[in-house]
Amino acid sequence: MMLNSNEIQTRSLVEDAEPSAYRRAGYDSTVGAIVDSNGQEHESFILKPGGVVEVVSAERIHLPDDVCGYAFVKTSLCDEGVLALNIGIIDPGYRGPLSTTLVNFGSQGHLVSPGDPFLRLSFHEFVPHEASGSRGDEITNREYLQKKRDKAIKNFGDLFLNVESVADAAAESVLGRYRKFLLWWAPVAGLFIAFLSYLAVFLANYDPISRLTGQFEPLAASLEQTIQARAKSHEQEVAVALAKQESRMERFHITQQRDRLKLERVILELEERIGALEGSQ
Repeated sequence: MMLNSNEIQTRSLVEDAEPSAYRRAGYDSTVGAIVDSNGQEHESFILKPGGVVEVVSAERIHLPDDVCGYAFVKTSLCDEGVLALNIGIIDPGYRGPLSTTLVNFGSQGHLVSPGDPFLRLSFHEFVPHEASGSRGDEITNREYLQKKRDKAIKNFGDLFLNVESVADAAAESVLGRYRKFLLWWAPVAGLFIAFLSYLAVFLANYDPISRLTGQFEPLAASLEQTIQARAKSHEQEVAVALAKQESRMERFHITQQRDRLKLERVILELEERIGALEGSQ
C-alpha cells in the first residue's frame, strides 16, 4: 500500500524533512551536499553541458522492516535537460541519506544549489517475509558523504562519457605517428641532401670528373621527390583517419540522442504510473 504524506510524517520516515517538500503521495528529496569529480564539496555548482556531479540529500531516511521506498527522477529537472542516474528501490530497514549522480544532457549550464529537489520519493507498506534479512546498519552523514567523495574521485570524469577526451586521444594517436615519421626521417633526409649538394659542388670544381656531377643532382632531386611523396601520403592517411573519427563521433552523438529519447519515454511512463497510483489513493 502506498503511503500518503500524512502517513509518511506520522511514521517519521523522513528525518530533517522540509515541510514544503511533502507531496500528496510522496516526498521530494532536496540537495544537501554537492561533490564534484575531484571529490571537492561545493556550496553551489554550475553543471556544464555534458557534466556530472554527485548530490547527497539534506534528509535522512528511516525505514522500518515493513516499509520500502522508491526513488524516481524529477520531471522538472528532466525538462531542463538534467537527469538523475541511480534511481530505484530503498530497502526496508535503511537508515541514512540518499544520493544520485546528476548528468546535464542540455545545451546550457545548470545551477545546482542546496535545497533544490532532485528525487521524488514514494513509500510502500508491505508484509515482510520472515526470511527477508536483518535490518541494515545505520550510516552517519559524514561516513556517507566520504563514501560519495571516494566514489567521485575514483570513477568520475569532468564530462559524461568523456567524449572530448576520447576524441583527443584518437586524434593524438593518428597525428603522433606522422610526427614520429617527421622527427626520425626529416633530419636524416636533410643531412643526406645537404651532403649530396656539397659533394656536387665539390666535384664541379674538378674538370676530370665533372661528368659525375650531373649524376648526383638527379639523385638528390629524386630523393627529395620521394620524401615529399611520402610526407604527402602520410598527410592523406591522417586526413582519412580524422574523417573516420569524425564519422564515429557523429554516429556516437546520434546514438546518444536516441538513448536520450528512450530515457525520456521511460520517464514519461514512470510519471504516468505514479499518476495512476496517486489517482487510485
